Amino acid sequence: MKNTLVLITILLIFLVGILTFLAVNILGKEPSNEDNYDQYTYTKAICTESYCQDYIIACKGPKITSMTPITGAIIDISPNWEDPRPQKQIDTWCE
Repeated sequence: MKNTLVLITILLIFLVGILTFLAVNILGKEPSNEDNYDQYTYTKAICTESYCQDYIIACKGPKITSMTPITGAIIDISPNWEDPRPQKQIDTWCE
């Protein structure tokens, strides 16, 4: 009888643990629009008046999740240099 009571108690504790785990992971998170977006990365040159630096841009949908400069991917530019990219490409980040 004592062994049966111990076994039932252990099984109940295990069951409560599993139910708690499922409740937290399934019910605790509300779905959002961001869950529907794909994550992707690309490189982009960001230029100032004197240099251009390449960055790795990570996006999730329309939001930037990180910007990491690429070590050594920097060039000095002359004062009269004009960026050949269309303005939309310069201004656009994550689409």
